[in-house]
Amino acid sequence: MKRMVPLLSILVLAGLLVVSATATTRGSKSPPLIGGYYEGKRVTYLLTDVSTKKDAAALSKATGFKVNFVSKLGRVPEGSLAKLYLFTNGVKGPNPFGFQANILDSVPGEAKYSPLWRVYAVTWKDDAAARLLKSEAQVLAALKAGELAIKRTPLVKNSPVVPS
Repeated sequence: MKRMVPLLSILVLAGLLVVSATATTRGSKSPPLIGGYYEGKRVTYLLTDVSTKKDAAALSKATGFKVNFVSKLGRVPEGSLAKLYLFTNGVKGPNPFGFQANILDSVPGEAKYSPLWRVYAVTWKDDAAARLLKSEAQVLAALKAGELAIKRTPLVKNSPVVPS
């Protein structure tokens, strides 16, 4: 009988571990990793929270991950936000609108970096003249040349850059 107790304890413990592992993985996913550009280089960042309910729902649907609506993000002072440029037309790619990857203005280690991003919508004036841009400097040069328009949106995202 003494031999049965340890075996029974081991079987119960193993069963609890399986149930525990199943409970923690079922219905949960890691936040999506989003690809973007910074100064011509590829970067990756997480997408966890956004400041508008509509965008939380749309991004949750697009990524298959529950993106949280956090209204307080919309009240973060501008000086605490970094800039993210999101293309609304032009070169086809992976952003939520189906166009080129987003461009970030900073990365960890820089004074102006923040994991909180003000989203700026970038629209090419002539879709046929669109080309792949990979840096804020290129975006601003195209703006100055009159090739595109940039609009500040109400959307703020919590999207920390993942170290490479």
